[in-house]
Parts: sequence; structure tokens; C-alpha cells
Amino acid sequence: MMLGFAHSPQPTNTDLKAAWDNKDIPEIHSLLHKLSGSSGGYGFNDLYTLCQQAITLTAKNTDIKLEQLEAFLQKIYVELQL
Repeated sequence: MMLGFAHSPQPTNTDLKAAWDNKDIPEIHSLLHKLSGSSGGYGFNDLYTLCQQAITLTAKNTDIKLEQLEAFLQKIYVELQL
């Protein structure tokens, strides 16, 4: 990861996993929104795209598909470890 991104305050795998374990969809949405902004700003386009897709699943007035959301979160976890 780029040095600035790695040291800026953005959500971590731990934050996302804790929110997922609690099925705290509003918190997941908030964390994904923050991560999306950071990743897009630093040029991590794949991570940005994954976050945007997952955000769509957590938006209000949508029928949340937990299996789909979990699949996106798994991909995001991998991207955050690169």
C-alpha cells in the first residue's frame, strides 16, 4: 500500500470484521463509506469499486443480501492486506 494510505485513519479489517460479527449494518455502511473515500483518493481503484458495490448493499431502503455483502467484505479484507 502507499505510505500515506497505510498511515491515514481509515477503517481496518478489524473494524469491518467486528461490525460484521455484530451484523451492525449502519456501522458497516459508515466504515465502507470512509474506506471508499480514502481508497479512491489514494488511487486504489479496485478497493474503491468493491467498497462502492458493498455500500449499495447497505444503503437504506434496500433489501440487504447478507451473503452478497459477506462476499464483498471478504474481497475487501484481501485488498486491505495487500
